[in-house]
Amino acid sequence: MNDFCAELHSFLNERNYVSPWILATHAQNPILASACSITTIKKKRYLFLQGDENHNVYIVRTGRLRIFYSDLSSMEKCIYIVERGGMVGETSAFDQAPNYVSAYAITDATLFKIHIQDLMRLINLHPSLSLRVIESLNYKVRLLSSQMEYFTKSAPVRVVSTLIALCARYGAVQPDGSVRISIRFTHEEMSNLINLNRVTVSKVFSDLLQNQIITNVGGHIVVPNIDILKTYLDERL
Repeated sequence: MNDFCAELHSFLNERNYVSPWILATHAQNPILASACSITTIKKKRYLFLQGDENHNVYIVRTGRLRIFYSDLSSMEKCIYIVERGGMVGETSAFDQAPNYVSAYAITDATLFKIHIQDLMRLINLHPSLSLRVIESLNYKVRLLSSQMEYFTKSAPVRVVSTLIALCARYGAVQPDGSVRISIRFTHEEMSNLINLNRVTVSKVFSDLLQNQIITNVGGHIVVPNIDILKTYLDERL
């Protein structure tokens, strides 16, 4: 990790700016992987849907999934993004209840897949595996708790704090010192990520673009000066 990313991670941790919808990645457990099959899913396809029966646990090998909940009005509320090493499906598989969320592929993805009965057998043979499952569940509880506070923030704070988190995770420092976010996000995808409507997100982006706090190069968000972006955020907290 270069000095810029180290400094930015420190900044995020000190001020709790990391978006609670970006799930931290974990190293893959070799014992678990040995008992899994591999399944693939194409971009813009669903791994599973809210309300479906589920008897499998999945661990992301490559790609990214968006985990979201649909309310009674069919509004989608993004809960988190799962990347390499992230576990999904374990909650409904363990309690043998229908899925309470849906999993949607943001990119092409490959996943380790294991039936809940096989996982329970492995846990009996290797009790340390239970710590991995507890870690995943505990992280998600903390994630949901942090969202309660996040919902109280203004739209600019939610958008900009997420941009800073994306810079930390996906930012590539350019020769001129600017930071290019390597993954593309449309306004609609950003609105789903932070649970704001698209019009509101577009207004915040318009303000950021007009003030040259960010630019858009080939569909990628570029931050010319990260300190200016941080100042913009601090002024609105």
